[in-house]
Amino acid sequence: MWLSKEYEQLKALSAKLKGKAEYGVQVFFENDFVDRNLKDSQEIQNLEEQLKNASSGVAYLLNKNLKKRRQIERHLVLDKYARALLRTLPLFSPENSSRRNYSRRGKG
Repeated sequence: MWLSKEYEQLKALSAKLKGKAEYGVQVFFENDFVDRNLKDSQEIQNLEEQLKNASSGVAYLLNKNLKKRRQIERHLVLDKYARALLRTLPLFSPENSSRRNYSRRGKG
C-alpha cells in the first residue's frame, strides 16, 4: 500500500541517485590533541588555580566542577573540529570537481 502511494516519488529519487555513491566518514581524535586544546580554557585554568589552595570539602566540589567543565570543553573542541570537517567535505563531491582548488598541491 505505502509503496504504491510513494512509487513516483521513489522512482524520481532513485533516478536522481543513479550513479552516485555514499560514503561514511569516521574521525578519531587522539586524547592528547583534545587535552592540548583544553589548556587554553581560562575557566579550567581558574578552577585548577582555586583547587591548589582549597580545603578538602571545597576541593571536592571544585574537582567535580573541574571534571564537568573539562567534559564540556572536550565536547566543544570536538564539535569545533567536526564542524570544520563538515564544511570541507562538500568540496570533494563530484558536483564540485570543477571548482576544486588544487593550488596547495602545486596544480593550480
